[in-house]
Amino acid sequence: KELCRSVQASLPSTIPKTIVKDLVSYAVARMNIRRTTAINQNVCPKVLFTGIKIDFSKELDLEFGTYAEVYDGTDNTFKSRSIPCIAFYPCSNSTGSWEFMNLKTK
Repeated sequence: KELCRSVQASLPSTIPKTIVKDLVSYAVARMNIRRTTAINQNVCPKVLFTGIKIDFSKELDLEFGTYAEVYDGTDNTFKSRSIPCIAFYPCSNSTGSWEFMNLKTK
């Protein structure tokens, strides 16, 4: 709750109730990359669970609520190649991709 409240307080506006679940997912992802004293080993819970070492440059590249232009591919026309989006949370895969909300479709 503490991390969710601090992230929510840092945002410029209030978030809708439909996005609160994404905020909780972001908070859980952040808590699982920190080492805890509850585990005797010197690794974080995410590494223990997945066995994959964390790439902090990809994991901490964005934060919840950050505006981003997401690449949408191209078909060699004059249409836009990116979509305005809001970052939610990392997908926890090897490529470092994130979950976004498309602002055009809401």
